[in-house]
Amino acid sequence: MKLKSVLIGCTLVLVVFFMSGFSTKAEAQNVIGKQPQIKQVAATTVKVAQVSSKPSVPVAEQVKKVALTFDDGPDRKYTKKVLEILKDKGVHATFFVVGKQVKLYPDMLKEIAEEGHAIGNHSWDHKDFTKITNEQMKQQIAKTDQVIKDAIGTSTTWFRAPYGAKNKQVKDTITKSGNQEIGWTVDTRDWAGTSSKQMLANVKKNLKPNGIILMHSFGGKGGKLDNTIEFLPQLIDYLQKENYTIVTIPELYAKE
Repeated sequence: MKLKSVLIGCTLVLVVFFMSGFSTKAEAQNVIGKQPQIKQVAATTVKVAQVSSKPSVPVAEQVKKVALTFDDGPDRKYTKKVLEILKDKGVHATFFVVGKQVKLYPDMLKEIAEEGHAIGNHSWDHKDFTKITNEQMKQQIAKTDQVIKDAIGTSTTWFRAPYGAKNKQVKDTITKSGNQEIGWTVDTRDWAGTSSKQMLANVKKNLKPNGIILMHSFGGKGGKLDNTIEFLPQLIDYLQKENYTIVTIPELYAKE
């Protein structure tokens, strides 16, 4: 009861104080009657302030990356042509090389490395790893690592299984060898003699950001990869038009 009396007294004091600032009682009541509108305006002002506090510059879109990869080389015919196109377009790729080809053309592997491209291990002679013993897998990897090191002074930590064939045993062996196994997200099927038009349609349909495109720099149907050489400039032009950043496998897997 005592508390209620105090509250009533405080309210009367505030009313008297508030009304004393006006010339008439009617004027004071008029202003008091408008209080909800004043609160509404104040609330609107706060909302406007909150909206205007948002960044005026939109958040940058995520960079779309794609890695171009070439298997089964090197050689002095198609690998050479691939390197010329990449140099002309100003982009870098990753070459998954076969050990016996490196032994035949160490100068080409050196050229690949000197031009800023990445190198990966693709076995010694392209045997299906799911059909050989664990010890044979180890030898295939180690022997290829050695010829790569002999050619360019360093080995690699990237490995692609021949035919992309792998099971748990294959994966475990690759990991224990100190390599990271790399597959692909788009197979151009250049090795099957697919036309450049069909390959480009395949990429347009299936490529997603952070994708890996599989091509070849040696081998192919009947030993020919003229379709790849025709396709590669078209592919790069398309990717750049679609705002893809072309990177190597190490760049694609680099931690931000």
